[in-house]
Formats: sequence, structure tokens, C-alpha cells
Amino acid sequence: MDIRMIDISSYQRGLNFTNAKDMGYTACIIKATEDTEYINSLLHEQVSQAVANGFDIGFYHFFRNKGVAEAKLFVDVISQYKDIMRIKPVIDIEVAYTMSEVVAFINYVEDALGVDVMVYCSYSYTKGLASNPVVASRPLWMAYYGKNDGNMYDYPKDYGFKTLAAYQYSSENYVGGVNCDTNRANDNIYCENV
Repeated sequence: MDIRMIDISSYQRGLNFTNAKDMGYTACIIKATEDTEYINSLLHEQVSQAVANGFDIGFYHFFRNKGVAEAKLFVDVISQYKDIMRIKPVIDIEVAYTMSEVVAFINYVEDALGVDVMVYCSYSYTKGLASNPVVASRPLWMAYYGKNDGNMYDYPKDYGFKTLAAYQYSSENYVGGVNCDTNRANDNIYCENV
């Protein structure tokens, strides 16, 4: 877990990527889409600034349990960045889900983009998601804050997933002048061709 990573959305408007890089962050996952219609209004700007400052980038989709319909939007939006996307695409599961819809989303994105999907969830969701072999075989990016005071206290386990790729340890850090989620990750976040 030696890769320092941030994840951002439209809430991180004004993030200074040069400053974030100077702070030691080298990877950035950007929210692309949510549900079947929402697209991050700052997506292109955030991609351009991240790439200009040498960040490895990837994208996440906030999942609302509509499987293929959501996967189509996600793929349509991020396909234009496929050649510069170094981090696996992410399904962000934070609300109630149906396993079949999760699997349908993963399968569609992987078939369309040719890379594995990474699964983001909280500690409380890991056991349920890991009960499905398709989901459990994907790399896990887990949110586990502990005291959530900006410090990282321990590394979580994989909790039934084949691979632990990243650990979101705080939502209380300021990076590049804005409040930002901070993560530690390993090489399992990267697309295989990197």
C-alpha cells in the first residue's frame, strides 16, 4: 500500500493538482457518472488537470442498482479516456443493491472496455458482496475510516475478496486546498496493460 491516491467528484471544485502532486499523491480516481443520467460536470476539467500534473487516473460510477443501464452510461462517458486510463474502472456501491444488478454492471463494463472492474464499498458491505464469486474475484477498494481524523492507523484485510487493491482511510484531509478523500493503494489498482 505505497501508492498515495485521492478520489474526487464535483465537490472538489478548485482542487490544485500541482499542490496535490507536491504532497506526494500520484493517483486520482474521478467520479464520472451516477445512476442512468448524471455526469460529473467537472469531469473533463478534472481529467485534464490531473493528466497535466502527471497523475495516473481512473473513474468511478456511483451505483443505484440499475445494472446494464448504468453501465452503458459509465462506458459511454469514460470511453473517450480509455487510452489514458491507467486505473481500473470502479463500481461504487454505497446504497442498497441486488447482486444480479451488480454482476450485470461489472460484466457489461468489462466486456466493453476489456479491463477488470474494481469494487468500492464500505467495510459493512464487504461480506455480502464477497459472497458472490464474480464480485469477490474483482479487486477491492475498501472504505474504512477508523477515527477518521486524517491519519491512517491500520491496513484492512481483504474480507473475502481475492485481492485488496486500495484502502480509503479518511474523508477529513485537505489536499490541493480542498477537503478530499485520501487512500493508500497497491499495484492491483492498475489496468493489466500498465
